Amino acid sequence: MFRWRRFHRVSVEGFSKSVIQDFHPIQGREAIILALELMKSPSDPERNLLRHATSTMLSICYHLPPAVSLDDPAIIGVTKHVARMLLEDRREAGQH
Repeated sequence: MFRWRRFHRVSVEGFSKSVIQDFHPIQGREAIILALELMKSPSDPERNLLRHATSTMLSICYHLPPAVSLDDPAIIGVTKHVARMLLEDRREAGQH
């Protein structure tokens, strides 16, 4: 079974209707950073969107400051962890 399901309860509590309004300043800040990145390097939107999405989640979940680069250690760590989890899930799916 997909590993992330065990985090369902935590995600439901942490992202309820009463809480998500607190995220608007974070989302606004990240949107500005993303727009500036896209203007600087419009040829690589996927890279910019990866940084944006990861930085937004890290800011919301862990109260970290925005990551302004994909070279940020937090972004690198999350990217590697997600890739490893997806690889493990593919392997497990192939065994069944």
